Amino acid sequence: MFRIDNIVKDATMKCECNQGKITVQGRVFEADGWSDEPPMELTCPWCDGTGEMTPAQVEEKQAYIDAWCKCGNPSGQANYYQHGHAHGYTCADCGKIVQTG
Repeated sequence: MFRIDNIVKDATMKCECNQGKITVQGRVFEADGWSDEPPMELTCPWCDGTGEMTPAQVEEKQAYIDAWCKCGNPSGQANYYQHGHAHGYTCADCGKIVQTG
């Protein structure tokens, strides 16, 4: 994981995707269980396909990473939330995101 502490204003840095593309492996739950979908190549959502990230993009990525639970949810409890059409669960222990849908 990276931190944004030492990034020079208006400088760019190389994105971890390296080429502006990422590969995503999907799984679908069907009546007979999970099925693997063919891998999909997508434009990297962090660098918008350029392979380089601006300081603002780095900050946005770090905020996204920081929003997710890292405590391991020791209680096993979560809180449901609904925001418009989006919904998910936050960790009852640290209050950060554990699942979105």
